[in-house]
Amino acid sequence: MSGSSSLLGVIVGWLLGIGSHFIIDDVKRRREERQLRATLRTEFGELQYRMAVVVITVEMKLGTTNRASIELIRPIVAAYEGMNRSEEVLKFIDSTLNATDKDIIAMNKLSKLQSGVGISLQKYSIPMFEAKLGLLSLFEHNPQLQSQLLEVRLGLNMFNDLVDRARYFLELTFSNTSPTNHPRAVEGQDASCKLAVERAKILIRQIGKIKW
Repeated sequence: MSGSSSLLGVIVGWLLGIGSHFIIDDVKRRREERQLRATLRTEFGELQYRMAVVVITVEMKLGTTNRASIELIRPIVAAYEGMNRSEEVLKFIDSTLNATDKDIIAMNKLSKLQSGVGISLQKYSIPMFEAKLGLLSLFEHNPQLQSQLLEVRLGLNMFNDLVDRARYFLELTFSNTSPTNHPRAVEGQDASCKLAVERAKILIRQIGKIKW
């Protein structure tokens, strides 16, 4: 009887040890998931703000600022608390929203760059996400979140491709000054910038739909 009791005690102890191991692993995993979620939320929020700035600055230079774009980016700029926050940008947004359509048209005429003057676009990255890509399995219980994060990554790559295209045409405006090809280079640069703005808007909406 004592032998059976000893064996039972060993089995119970072994089971408790295994159970403790799984509990510890689960607690660690949940902590890592919370940390990763917080990190990515900050990084994606920064990207969303930067895309909002792209929309407002590039549309001003193109002379295509419109009320719909301003209404899209206003909540993002207002809520942003990062190191790049600008009260001046927010004031400009609010003044534009309070302006009449006629005033916005007049503003576009003033802000639009002269014909032939190119727009320099910047690429953006999400380095923390790229570094932690292998840890997306922590969100295995939330496949929607995994999918949304990867969609933003794809969208950002598409945005950066358009930046490369805009830069290519910008270089052509300087290197190819023939009467025939120069206007085509200018048109290509403008078209690439407009597509980049539209991609920035898509990214803004995609990030806004993420439920952290």
